[in-house]
Amino acid sequence: MIDRVRLVTCVFAMVLCASVASEASAQAWNYPEFQGPRVVNREFNFAVFSSGDGGTGLLAQWREGIAPDFILELEGGFTSPPHADTHGLIGGSIGYQLARESKDIPLDFLLTGGFYDAFGNPNTFRIPFGISIGHRFPIQGSPMAITPYIEPRLSIDNSPGDTKLGVEFDIGGSMELTPQISVRLLGTFGGSNALPNDPGIGFSVAWKPVGVTGARK
Repeated sequence: MIDRVRLVTCVFAMVLCASVASEASAQAWNYPEFQGPRVVNREFNFAVFSSGDGGTGLLAQWREGIAPDFILELEGGFTSPPHADTHGLIGGSIGYQLARESKDIPLDFLLTGGFYDAFGNPNTFRIPFGISIGHRFPIQGSPMAITPYIEPRLSIDNSPGDTKLGVEFDIGGSMELTPQISVRLLGTFGGSNALPNDPGIGFSVAWKPVGVTGARK
C-alpha cells in the first residue's frame, strides 16, 4: 500500500511539474471541487463561489459511496461572469480511495477524475484528474473535527477553437460541526488560458443524512 501511494504520488507530481514548465496559468469556471480526501457513504453539498472573470455562482453536489473504495459525485448549478452570459454548470466525477491514513502515512489519498460542462455562450468543458490529500483531526471531547486538505489537478480545458492542458489546485479544509453537518472553505488557483483562470474562493455546507453518516472504513 505504501509503495503504491508513493508511486502514484510521485508520478502525479512529475506530470504536474512538466505541465507547469510547459504552461502555467484554474479550474474551469474557477470554483473549488469541494472533494475531501475520504470516500463517504452519502452527502449533499451546497456551495457559493466567486472569482474574478469566472463570476459568482451557486452549486449543488451529491456524493454517494458506491463501493468501499469508490465514490460518485454529480453536480449542477450556475454562474454569472462579469463579461459574459450566465452559464449553467453540470458534471460529475468518480473517486478511488488510494489509501487511508495509517501509522506509516498519516494521510488520506483520494484519486479523482471527471467531466464538467459550462453551457452558455460560449460553451466550455473540462476533464480534470486529481488527487485529494488530507488528514482528519478530531477535536477531543467534541463531535467536531477539522480536515485540512489540498487537491492538485491536471485538466483538459476546452473552449470554442481552443484546447489546453491546465494545472490547478484547491487548498482549504472542512469542519465537521455535527455528524450530519460540516462547512468547507477552499480557494482554487491555477488553470489554463482556455477558460477563466482568476483565483477563486468557495464556501459550502454539507449534509449527511441520518443513518448514512461518516466515511467508509
